[in-house]
Amino acid sequence: MAVATAGVFHLIKKKPDQTSLTAATTMLEALPEIQTIQKAVIAAGRKPFFVLEQENKNTVTISLKESFPQDQHTNRIDTFKIDLTTKTIMVYDITTDSYVPLEEWKKSVKERFL
Repeated sequence: MAVATAGVFHLIKKKPDQTSLTAATTMLEALPEIQTIQKAVIAAGRKPFFVLEQENKNTVTISLKESFPQDQHTNRIDTFKIDLTTKTIMVYDITTDSYVPLEEWKKSVKERFL
């Protein structure tokens, strides 16, 4: 949203709805696969964290990322699109440039982190 003040435009960034963010993060952290990824990241000496990428009514897009000690570099592990109304979770697949069902993603976690 842009607001004009004395002829100067200021861009006002909408704050994320903390309720939506909390609900989506809670849904993700309840998944055993997310717990597996978080444990693997911690065991490797890195820190896992979630970032709100987009919010659109009842749908939020959140990325699970990892930070590296003594480095400002971060790495995106996975991105999730969550419908808070239906409780549907889709996961972005970089190889197909599309979202895949959660169950399909779960199989890839076993291959990548176990």
